[in-house]
Amino acid sequence: MKLLLLLTSAWLIIDIIKFISSITRGRKVRIYDFSLENTLPLRGVLALLIALHHVSQRIVSTPILSEFSQWGGYIVALFFFIMGYGLTISYEKKGTSYLDGFFKRRIIKLILPYIICIIGYTSYLWLKVPKYNIITSLKNSGVDFSDVLLPTSWYVIAALAFYLMFYTVMRFTKKLSIGIPCLLVYLYGYFHVMRHFEFGRWWFVTIYAIGVGMVYACFEGKIRMAFSKMPLLYTSCLLFLFLILYILIPHYANSLSIDYRYDVMKASVFPIFIISAIYATGFFRNRVLCFLGSISYEIYLVQGALTWNYAFLSESSILYSYTVISMSIMLAYMLHVLCRYIYKYCKI
Repeated sequence: MKLLLLLTSAWLIIDIIKFISSITRGRKVRIYDFSLENTLPLRGVLALLIALHHVSQRIVSTPILSEFSQWGGYIVALFFFIMGYGLTISYEKKGTSYLDGFFKRRIIKLILPYIICIIGYTSYLWLKVPKYNIITSLKNSGVDFSDVLLPTSWYVIAALAFYLMFYTVMRFTKKLSIGIPCLLVYLYGYFHVMRHFEFGRWWFVTIYAIGVGMVYACFEGKIRMAFSKMPLLYTSCLLFLFLILYILIPHYANSLSIDYRYDVMKASVFPIFIISAIYATGFFRNRVLCFLGSISYEIYLVQGALTWNYAFLSESSILYSYTVISMSIMLAYMLHVLCRYIYKYCKI
């Protein structure tokens, strides 16, 4: 966790230095775009980080890799932020016509790779584990049933539920000004339902980042304008707020009454700092990151099962990490190609 906070702080400090340099030299400050296209390399990085996060949870003897063990919430929050942002921007541009092909474009492309992975994972367990029965496993799993279907796949179910709610709400309300408040109410209800039925914290602690992404998309023009007019002041205030939220308050956490709501707030607003940093410096873009971004969802699907399957290698942290990540990329690409063929064949 310290490494993540250090990197984010350093990124914001570099932005401030860049702005000071531009202002003192009389140069115009360049503000980079944050668009759906530009999120592609970011999603590639996040996909690798989530794999490292799950790998690190099985490794305790390697200081560098163990740093990633607490990154999961912030990584998923960024994924959720991008999802909320993307839905809002797309609807803002296309209006109600965006909903016409919504099930093909969003729902089916979310579910199909998931179902293929479930079939593959269940078949593997059936061959490997004597007398394996998925029905019995589901009955014994309790509320956190998603790991039985596919390890770490709770994200898919949460995303699917929100997609369906987004479609329903926007089909009836038509306007974002009405739909977004309704969706925020849904997120509030989802959060408390998950807590009430004692689902794992990962099911709900980052969910509000979707709402943050939607609200941010609505006010993006005004935010960019404020940023372009006063970039140095804007970034300095963000850095100050970041240091208070993520470093100063946790330092005194033992003497303060801090509960789960603080973790929710940290995860929900964290994407704002990353997006603001991207405004200032852009995001490193190359073919490798864009390729990883194009299969980021597939990487997310397969890496959980591979982390579990290759756990016997965890005593060798380097070998374990390399095996999981390389196999995740390879299987994710194969899954991506297979799904693309099915979409083409079925004209989806």
